[in-house]
Amino acid sequence: MEDKKKYKSLRNSIMIMCASIVILTALVVGGNAMLSVKTMAGYANQIYQEAVDEGYRTEIKSQVQSTIAVLQSEYDKAQAGEKTEE
Repeated sequence: MEDKKKYKSLRNSIMIMCASIVILTALVVGGNAMLSVKTMAGYANQIYQEAVDEGYRTEIKSQVQSTIAVLQSEYDKAQAGEKTEE
C-alpha cells in the first residue's frame, strides 16, 4: 500500500512538473510572438507614415509647379503685350 502512495505521489509530481514546463514554454513562446508582432506593427506603421509623407510632399510639389506654370504663362503674356495689368 505504501508503494502505491509513493508511486501516485511521484506520478503527480512528474505530471505537475511537465504541466509547469508546458505552461512556461507556452508563456515564453507567446510573449516572444507578441513582442515580434508589436515590433513588426511598429515598423509597418513607420513605413506607412513615410509613404504618406512622401505622397504629401509629391502632391504639394506638383501643385506648386502647376501654379508656377500658370503664373509664368500670364507673366509671359503680359511681357509680350498680349495682356495688361488690368
